[in-house]
Amino acid sequence: MAVVDPASDMKAKGAGRFVEIRNKRGNVGWAEGFTLATRGTGPGGTPYSIEAIGVRTNSFAADGDLVEFGFATDRPWESLAPYEIDIFVDVDGDGVEDYILVAADFFGDGFPLTAIFPQGAALFTTGADLNDASAVLTFIGPQDSPFGDLGFLPPGDTDFDFVAVFIDLRSGAVDVEFGSVDLTREVVPDLNSFGLFPGTGTRVPVTGRGDMLWLFQNNEPTNGNGRDQSDVVGVSSW
Repeated sequence: MAVVDPASDMKAKGAGRFVEIRNKRGNVGWAEGFTLATRGTGPGGTPYSIEAIGVRTNSFAADGDLVEFGFATDRPWESLAPYEIDIFVDVDGDGVEDYILVAADFFGDGFPLTAIFPQGAALFTTGADLNDASAVLTFIGPQDSPFGDLGFLPPGDTDFDFVAVFIDLRSGAVDVEFGSVDLTREVVPDLNSFGLFPGTGTRVPVTGRGDMLWLFQNNEPTNGNGRDQSDVVGVSSW
């Protein structure tokens, strides 16, 4: 007989200059930390209902050459493949999108990838597993980085507005959320991606002030509640 390991039970709490994260039971849990960009404003109740969106910088070929979006939804999906996420980015504040950041199953193989248009190169997996209610979408950011011709931020630009659209491709239903990002005001934890064994916890120091979104993709959604896989907490290191 096969035995399936129980899922984790990760929780986050703001504690001044720290975020306290504990894994209360089950299996190894994984934590992904972001600066909160926007909370969901829709009615919820579906896998495409956006609960919250976070943003962080990360590094691939050079320091800070990636911009990653963390998405938390109100209900889990069986697979992300029947959905698409479009992020319309306005980098110059004129109210017109300059780039579209897309996460979709471009090749029909069940593995969604991310791409930036008009460049159109699909580069990164979405970091989304089966039966999840959270995803990590990775894109090349600054255009003065080693892969700059694939990025969406002009040299020296650190802020942008966005419209995020989560689409159920089977029904055509959508959820739409709006936000603004200033990467110079990013709330930066000492660790933004790490695992915890069951029954253990840690205090993560942060730099900056504001709200953070933490995703816990190994948490089990109880009673179909996707919000078990995310927490929003406030922190202040100043």
